[in-house]
Amino acid sequence: MTHWIASSNRGNAKPLVQNQIRGVPRRSRTLMHRVKPGDAILMYVRQEKEGDTVLPSAITGAYEVVAEPYEDHSRLFVTPPHMGDEVFPCRMKVRPVAIFVEPLEFKPLIGDLNFITNKAMWSGHLRRAGREIPDEDYRFILRRAGVEAGHRRHPPTPGRSESLVLQRSGVAVCLSSNLHPGHRPIPLAG
Repeated sequence: MTHWIASSNRGNAKPLVQNQIRGVPRRSRTLMHRVKPGDAILMYVRQEKEGDTVLPSAITGAYEVVAEPYEDHSRLFVTPPHMGDEVFPCRMKVRPVAIFVEPLEFKPLIGDLNFITNKAMWSGHLRRAGREIPDEDYRFILRRAGVEAGHRRHPPTPGRSESLVLQRSGVAVCLSSNLHPGHRPIPLAG
């Protein structure tokens, strides 16, 4: 299993929770082919301003990839103004492992994260749609959020939908399966 950190904005973190689908721009499709079912993804949201309030960069939850990437051009995500008509067509189904009731502020974690080698210019490590991170960084972030890594239920039964939500230390731990077969695979070239 590979561990990833995926970068997004708060507007696109909501469809991830509601639809259990991660989408990235077409320019990032080669990254999507490196992510495999069974991999774990932490969702990082950038600092944003909401009215007079500055919302800090944070980790909002952890997800497990449950299917191969596919391409879908339906509008599901919020397109930031600087991205034109992007629909984030490179997608994959995910299952929530832990959705944090309160996002875990990211800046206090930087000094302890191995994948961030330049602590002064740390945001450069998170400017892509996603990047691989060491297992120890993944586990450290979950521990700081109050979740122990490695809890996994039996594999989901295709076509069956189930979910479980537990409240523990300000963290909602969600285990769910909603598999949707038949999506078109993303081509590597083109």
